[in-house]
Amino acid sequence: MDAVANAKQRMEELIQEHLRRNPRIVEPDSTADDWTFREALKKQFGILYDRTSMTWFYSLPDGRKRVKRCVEAGILDTLRVICEDKARRKKKRKPHEGARLSGPYSGTPSSASESSVSTPPAESRRGWKLRRRLSSLKCSNAGLRSVAAERLQRIKELEAEKAAAWNRLRVAEDADGSGGSARSEPSPRVDSDQVTVSMAELERWKKRMEAKEKECKLAVEETERLREHHNKKEAAMKEKLKILRTETRSLRMILSAVQKEVKRMKREDERMLALEKTCQATLSCVNSLLNGAGRTQEGGREAPRRSP
Repeated sequence: MDAVANAKQRMEELIQEHLRRNPRIVEPDSTADDWTFREALKKQFGILYDRTSMTWFYSLPDGRKRVKRCVEAGILDTLRVICEDKARRKKKRKPHEGARLSGPYSGTPSSASESSVSTPPAESRRGWKLRRRLSSLKCSNAGLRSVAAERLQRIKELEAEKAAAWNRLRVAEDADGSGGSARSEPSPRVDSDQVTVSMAELERWKKRMEAKEKECKLAVEETERLREHHNKKEAAMKEKLKILRTETRSLRMILSAVQKEVKRMKREDERMLALEKTCQATLSCVNSLLNGAGRTQEGGREAPRRSP
């Protein structure tokens, strides 16, 4: 068995062990609160869980993080995927450990699925929160589907128990009828005791079946209520996200218009500055001409005075 298959098998054994201890770890909130499960994953596989963004991640040798989001596949299936991914990367890295730092990807930024969890910009924080809540609802729906499947299986088991109980009652009634006909001289006291016992057993089984039917009905109603509640929340989140995207688009259009107006005003200012420089140059030329003409006139007046 290679390293990847061994890691997958160990991960599956760990998941099944903790599912028997806490079946609700199929839900994101239960996984986040189950520190025993998280510590076991950290100790054995080096895989951590981020409750804020609902992601599994582990650290790479170069300091980056490999991240997998629990949106589409569910929280446990995503854990299996990232465990297999880590085992494959570790297997590929062993023959090239010496040349890892000089590789072509040593300085490249990680992609959206490999980047570390970063804080979104301030202007898109509302949208980021809505997307995070929407992802939480999708993960919760995946967990609810698993719980619903378990409850449906339980309902089938209860129905099988109900059918078996009815069969046992019919067999008991048939046995009582045949035994009564075979006796030539039945005792009234014995018949009365048998009837009392049979009626008590019948009432007991009826109560058990009614309780089972009530439990099945409550389980189905609870599942439907949770599904409807989460569907409504998901629809509301999608509507809010749609409105926020529309507002963002409008703000971008306004920002584009403002930038165009600023550029126009800047070009107008540059044109006014150029015109001002031209006027100053023209004024300087006129002043120079006027000064030259004044000096010429003064020289002409002094020449007749010197002639006598």
